[in-house]
Amino acid sequence: MFPVPHLRKELPNKTWVIGVIIDGKAKAYPVNDLPTNRAIEDNVGSKQIIVRYDADKRNPQIVSPAGEQIPSVMVFWFAWQAFYPKTELWKP
Repeated sequence: MFPVPHLRKELPNKTWVIGVIIDGKAKAYPVNDLPTNRAIEDNVGSKQIIVRYDADKRNPQIVSPAGEQIPSVMVFWFAWQAFYPKTELWKP
């Protein structure tokens, strides 16, 4: 229905991901792979981040170690990878 110019097959098209861009680097976090109500620490480019996901509220949150909010979006994988074909994909 929505043709996209790039189509990566690491995830099914309609997998929900949390996408973030930091210093021009894009990274996607598959929602189903994230632990519920427990934070993970990760790096995007040279920046350390903390990712949390509350499955009950469908609420993603990405913050810096100092607690500053980092903008993110929850989106289907096919759309995220179409806009950011070189996105890094987080794996547990």
